[in-house]
Amino acid sequence: MVRQTIGHWYFEYLEYARDRAKVVLLDEATSALDEPTESQLYRAIREKMPESIIISIGHRSSLNEFHNIHYDVGAVKCD
Repeated sequence: MVRQTIGHWYFEYLEYARDRAKVVLLDEATSALDEPTESQLYRAIREKMPESIIISIGHRSSLNEFHNIHYDVGAVKCD
């Protein structure tokens, strides 16, 4: 698999958004990315927006490390 990179523009957007957004909704926002790039993006969001509430919808198990609450097959699971 070819590794993708996140453009500098995206990190500039995070700098702009981090002071403004209290709640961020990511609905399959990384579905077109490979897993290493997806992890890089989620780490950047956590770092740049530590006070924001992030609601993330995704189907990859690789996202579990970034989620505190998981909705799985009709049941809510909290860490």
